[in-house]
Amino acid sequence: MGSWGLIESGSTVIHQLTGIVHPPPPASVVALLELIAAKPIRPAPGLVAKLLSMPGLGRRFLRARNWMQIDDASGALAATWHSAEAMSRLTIPGPADEPSPRSAKKQRRLRRHSRIG
Repeated sequence: MGSWGLIESGSTVIHQLTGIVHPPPPASVVALLELIAAKPIRPAPGLVAKLLSMPGLGRRFLRARNWMQIDDASGALAATWHSAEAMSRLTIPGPADEPSPRSAKKQRRLRRHSRIG
């Protein structure tokens, strides 16, 4: 299964990308994993780990045989998951221009409201 995880501690952000080629687990198992992964975990004080929705899929796991392509896109890391079911592309900004997840969420909210009004 393909997935995108994030670990945060203060201003440090680590992205974890997975792409696996073996057959995925049954749909019922993936549905349970989606429920469990919906809530961030705090394994230690000041440390937060969470799984984020795959870009363009609206869910946390790409439940299909897949492979992941990683490119260096002018200072940013670009990951593209390929499968027969779907394709998901994620671009992670370089360290110098990487917004914090909180400010990125605020920017998305502002963009959404500006489209409505």
